[in-house]
Amino acid sequence: MKSKRNITRFAYESTGFKGWRVSITRHGEIFTEYFSDKKFGGPRKSLAVAEECLEWLQQRLDNADVTTKIKKAPAGRVIGVTQITTPPTRSGKTTNVWVASWSENGKRMVVKFPESKHGKRAARQKAIDARKDADERLGLNKEVTIKKADVAAIKEEFASKAAPPPSKKKAAKKKTAAKKATKKKTAAKKVAKKKSAKKKTAK
Repeated sequence: MKSKRNITRFAYESTGFKGWRVSITRHGEIFTEYFSDKKFGGPRKSLAVAEECLEWLQQRLDNADVTTKIKKAPAGRVIGVTQITTPPTRSGKTTNVWVASWSENGKRMVVKFPESKHGKRAARQKAIDARKDADERLGLNKEVTIKKADVAAIKEEFASKAAPPPSKKKAAKKKTAAKKATKKKTAAKKVAKKKSAKKKTAK
């Protein structure tokens, strides 16, 4: 059985673990849980649970409580805008160029504006305008983070969903243990009442 997006097949010889890992990174936070074949009744069943939990996690993260901040560059600078100097030509001439760059659909986009063509101020301004246009279209200058309280809540919910349901035998043992504990407490109370009654009669 092959791995899928956000679901990876794992086997650890040191611990004897075989199963699936669900992992998503969202807004700088990593959410990971493991689904054991042994605990869920085989690789197909553990995969089914992993896929169900992945779908839940994606929906939960889409509706997470987030904060959005605008990234700020140091004074006098603009994020994604730099000035470079081209290597000298055979005649020894160099050219200063203002460059606007950003990432779009997994590709690095670069736009250059030579000072020799536009002048220093105009070349810089054109680079700034190009970067701002990309920021507005793609939201590049926004830093989104999930609030810490919600991160903790999501991880706790995720862990509970990843935990296998208790087996019938274990559930029966817990019920039996609880009944025995109740009987012991009741018996102890009866003994205590009898002792107190005897003391009163002796007086």
